[in-house]
Amino acid sequence: QEDIDFTLSLGDIETRYSTRVGDPEALLCEGFDAVLVAVGEPDNQLLSIPGEDLGVSSIDFLKDPGAYIAPGAQVAVIGGGAVAADCATTSVRLGASGVEMFVRRTLAEMRLTGYERGLLLEHGVDITTRTRLTQIAKELSSDGAKLSLTVVKTEIKPGSTERAATSLQDIAGTKTKRPGFDCIVLALGTSWAGKRSSNPRVFYAGDCVHGSATVVEAVASGKNAGAALDLALKGQSLPETLQPQGVRSVVKSTIEIPDVLKLPVSLECDFFGYPLRSPFLLSAAPHTDGFEQMKKAYEAGWAGGVMKTAFDNVPIHIPGNYMYRFDDETYGNCDNVSGHTLDRVCSELPRLRKLFPDRLTMASTGGPVTGNDEHDRALWQSNTCKLEAAGAMGVEFSLSCPQGGDGTEGDIVSQNPALTAKIIDWIMQVSDPEIPKLFKLTGAVTSIKPIMRAIKEVLDRYPQKKAGVTLANSFPSMGFRPWTKDHDRQGQQWDQGVVYGMSGRGVLPISFLTLSNASPFGVPISGNGGVMTYEDAAHFLALGCKTVQMCTVVMKHGLNVIRELSLGLSFLMKERGIGSIKELIGMAMPHPVTGFMELSAVKPVSQVVDDLCESCGNCVRGCGYQALSLNGNNHPVTDPARCIGCSICAKACFAGALFMRERTELEASMLTEH
Repeated sequence: QEDIDFTLSLGDIETRYSTRVGDPEALLCEGFDAVLVAVGEPDNQLLSIPGEDLGVSSIDFLKDPGAYIAPGAQVAVIGGGAVAADCATTSVRLGASGVEMFVRRTLAEMRLTGYERGLLLEHGVDITTRTRLTQIAKELSSDGAKLSLTVVKTEIKPGSTERAATSLQDIAGTKTKRPGFDCIVLALGTSWAGKRSSNPRVFYAGDCVHGSATVVEAVASGKNAGAALDLALKGQSLPETLQPQGVRSVVKSTIEIPDVLKLPVSLECDFFGYPLRSPFLLSAAPHTDGFEQMKKAYEAGWAGGVMKTAFDNVPIHIPGNYMYRFDDETYGNCDNVSGHTLDRVCSELPRLRKLFPDRLTMASTGGPVTGNDEHDRALWQSNTCKLEAAGAMGVEFSLSCPQGGDGTEGDIVSQNPALTAKIIDWIMQVSDPEIPKLFKLTGAVTSIKPIMRAIKEVLDRYPQKKAGVTLANSFPSMGFRPWTKDHDRQGQQWDQGVVYGMSGRGVLPISFLTLSNASPFGVPISGNGGVMTYEDAAHFLALGCKTVQMCTVVMKHGLNVIRELSLGLSFLMKERGIGSIKELIGMAMPHPVTGFMELSAVKPVSQVVDDLCESCGNCVRGCGYQALSLNGNNHPVTDPARCIGCSICAKACFAGALFMRERTELEASMLTEH
């Protein structure tokens, strides 16, 4: 409906519903200059077996399932794809007392997502695998007219490794009649039986050209066909990328249409009163290290960013080849600050503000912690005033660099509440009341609460000045670079250990907990550390963050990920009935965490779905309570006297064969006795 509404909003569009077009080319004689056919695959594939007309196609069934299903009906679904699963679960929801799917594949081979498989199990759908339908017949019984199926079991031909229908053969002596069905749904796939016109003013797009493909390819095909039609009407030749493509070709489009997607819920918010288009900011990182990087980010749609941390008159050492990969979504680096001077940052700030007056352009800096307060205070205050004078719309102060420094109170300044409060007070003494200050903290502390308490005490002394914190940053960690002879360090024959700032998915749980403990203090927070999706960002906002800073997700997916983040968050808010970012901020508070003693102590027990089990035995090897063993089929069997319901086996099963169910009274007593 969103797509339809958007299309009609473009204006000058006439729609004709419930209108059959026999010959698209005939429309050219009715005053149309061109015709674009995008009918998909509206025709059902057939088996050409006796009685096939007694079944109902999946297309007709899903148009009006209530016309075919009455409460208590017995339903057979022929096919094992997503549409067949839809027909089966729909039948159950409409009151069918029995639904059985007949599939030529095994359960493990069915092309379904884990979610779809789960729906079939949840709805109690029976699945008969490796079965071929040979006939449908109508028979009279004491209950009236019923439908019967004749089926035969199949097996893979000897020597064949293919899973296609041509690799199967019937098993002699297995032909069986299955009577008693009220409805038989044929979900065997679709095609288009029409013929393409050779008229150059008739265009085609989508599955009717390329066969069944992905939604992305369908959109690409539509964009290409529309562009080709437009060029043809202008009398221009078609580039190679818009030439017609054949069936089963992979479709791509390089045409960009601006402002097509509308946000269903506005993401507008504010930063200390300054309006933002969204809460998404770039944190001080490689993508903000200079004018060109910030310009590119703003052109992609980011609401603002913090320029990479810079200093004056300080030797900067940035190692080469510094990135480290813990896993696909967790990175590490030892690139702590910018290689550019604070003077350069100050020269770039006014240029960015002039070019992008609607964006939040902030800067980041810090200062020394030598123990000589007079010396240290002078430099912290000098850097602050310098950035304010240059036009920074906010200044972030790094108090938590994971690679550490030369401080007298440990590697990370903000581990020490008193030292943190002292430095913040120095800055607040000289700061411009209208230019917000953010103090970047770390989650690498025993408790964030004493640190937040100390910060709040300082900020309360300056009620007219805008300030908050950035939390929870990357996390100090260590990785090993493989040892080689060429890089042997003074005879050390082991891998090189390097301290990194771990970021991305791996630090997200730490950030969640840190934010949940920091938010109750009422200090404004710009969330940072681990956000990789719009759902992660939504959690940050619900925990009280005013904005969300991002780094690793941009390193992995590029600046244009802002589109997915914005659309995802907006549609998530719409789905949950949240009307604004202001409403979302703090939604999880004041009780974001369920206490350990409040968690349910009811213990479920694991059970296997035999048809899904791949007999790998990983669950048995991994069960620390020795509650699982293998039966004669190499499938796991659960001992309820030993299973404590931890659910690790179900979460670790890559085949999705294990699930947790309620424990019976007998099983509960066995666990108690054990």
